[in-house]
Amino acid sequence: QDRADAAGLSGTFMAWLSDATGSPSTRFTRSAAPYALVDGTVIAADYTSLTSASLQHPIDKTEAGGAPPVEPIFGRSVVWTGTAESGDLQWEEHTCSSWTSAANTGKAIIGQTSKSIDWSFSNGGHPCDRILALYCFEQ
Repeated sequence: QDRADAAGLSGTFMAWLSDATGSPSTRFTRSAAPYALVDGTVIAADYTSLTSASLQHPIDKTEAGGAPPVEPIFGRSVVWTGTAESGDLQWEEHTCSSWTSAANTGKAIIGQTSKSIDWSFSNGGHPCDRILALYCFEQ
């Protein structure tokens, strides 16, 4: 929310993260309106489309409209999710201890910002000691 506010975006934003306490499917408003990037590019027609197998366009912009940061180990832009494309928790054991651990022995599910398919779950074993971005959606 702080980053959205700093970028001048109005509204309430929530992270696309899952753990033992909840997931987007339990916390998000299921909007009938389109989901779009900050430049207006539509990624999904509504919540049902957002949580289907693929997006209309990858989530490849930050809150400021730039390209997401590249993670050095993978050499591409990835984000923490712990979440299947359905919006449900994928595997509780792959959420960096419910996002409380930065130990390099922990693992978490990540998404990839260049993908329209497997955008939320492209890898299930990313080390928890990395700094990664998050997908956030207006509620």
